[in-house]
Amino acid sequence: MEKSNHIIRALVANSVIVLSTVILNVLDLLNFSKASVLDFKGLERFRTFTIDSNVFAAVISLIFIIVGLVCLIKKQNLPYWITSLRYVSTSLLALVLFTVAFFLSPYYMTYGHTYFELFEGNNTFFHLLNPLISLYSLWFLENQYAISKKERIYPLFLTLSYGVLYFLMVVIFDKWPDFYGMTFGGKLYLGLISLTSILLVTYLLSSLIRLINNKLIKTYRGN
Repeated sequence: MEKSNHIIRALVANSVIVLSTVILNVLDLLNFSKASVLDFKGLERFRTFTIDSNVFAAVISLIFIIVGLVCLIKKQNLPYWITSLRYVSTSLLALVLFTVAFFLSPYYMTYGHTYFELFEGNNTFFHLLNPLISLYSLWFLENQYAISKKERIYPLFLTLSYGVLYFLMVVIFDKWPDFYGMTFGGKLYLGLISLTSILLVTYLLSSLIRLINNKLIKTYRGN
């Protein structure tokens, strides 16, 4: 019964991620939302790691909802592969929260913005609530399995893919503005340093998320 209750709560948490991502992106695409910092109109919004990672997380959460409902009906445990996918998507959302809190908000303060502007409007969900909901659900509701060490590198692949694309579009092809301030004015060597730093942070965050997940399993579930 307790396991079923956890799955039901996890379904609710993942539904919030799916609905918030879909509704807020649709409103933005239709120009019904209030403009905010780092806000791109139309399809240009998919330039940002924030939107891409939230959309990816929403897709994984939707898959989790489908799988979770099937498991509830059949009274089965969640399969390990969905935990693995949720771990990757949660790590990416955690990177969004960490980057905004410790780099982007202070960075944009130098341009006259307040620290909390990047947590206002739609970004309340994209930068804050969705990452926190995802972490809570993974750690306290979905944690039926210990996450293996090798999976710590999985979030790196997606972060690296975006980082390379951003680097190419900003520095090499000069098609995007440096809206994340990663190249400090298109400087090649600073862009490489920033990319390396982001990959290191991604690895550390994914390692920490795995560590806490596995500790919680040992503490509360005895696995």
